[in-house]
Amino acid sequence: NHGRIHMNAVSQTILFSEGLECAEPITKNMPICINENGMVIKCTANNDFDCIGLSAYDVPTGGVLYGFIDFGALSNSAWSFEPNRPIFLDASGLLTQDSGINVNKYVKQIGTAMSKTSIQINLKQSVFINEN
Repeated sequence: NHGRIHMNAVSQTILFSEGLECAEPITKNMPICINENGMVIKCTANNDFDCIGLSAYDVPTGGVLYGFIDFGALSNSAWSFEPNRPIFLDASGLLTQDSGINVNKYVKQIGTAMSKTSIQINLKQSVFINEN
């Protein structure tokens, strides 16, 4: 459980008592996972780790992440989703409404679009599809 100590009921942000080191730059709202070395990396449809949530803030390579969002509503004015359809990760770790079932190694659903600019995060277990 990586030392979870607090969950904010409004934003659904999980905070770690001991942070996790980032193996690469992490940006706010980026889907993240924990690699085989216990470090935070960007989650994509092709890496072998389950998404644990979306980063709560920016962290540089070697920096420590103390919080991420693993459930609840999240908005971004740059998004343009079709409401009531699932949100997946693509091969680059971007949010998409295309499951990538024919091209990606895994289908990783992270939630559902509530409007064009907001999603309800509800992580699903990764489903293995293709060996890339």
